[in-house]
Amino acid sequence: LVQGAAAWKLQVDDTPIEMLSPVNGEVVAVNDALATEPAEINNDPYGKGWLLKVKPSKGLIDFKNLLFGDMAKVWMKHTQEKLMVRLMKDEIGYALPDGGVPVDGMAKHIDRENWDDIVREFFLSA
Repeated sequence: LVQGAAAWKLQVDDTPIEMLSPVNGEVVAVNDALATEPAEINNDPYGKGWLLKVKPSKGLIDFKNLLFGDMAKVWMKHTQEKLMVRLMKDEIGYALPDGGVPVDGMAKHIDRENWDDIVREFFLSA
């Protein structure tokens, strides 16, 4: 894997999300169980839902490009709020505040052109 380059794809129905590698390294294990139980990614992402294990090749050099601790929390909160505003305004509409219902798998509810824009903006991939 190369840090910042496409590493794998997640897919919801026909909608792929290309994911970028956070580090340089060699894939040493892949969770093949996800092929038959893909819901584990959401149900238990830090347990049974792991995707792959990587042996980093550049160690601390790669980690300098990543966010940790409070900085990561602030970035995640800001990004989540920005995504929710965009989805409520442009795509899905309000869910719970207006009496609607939560949706499982937002990709199923967004047209392809807008989905590609969201992936570019929030996942930084083409």
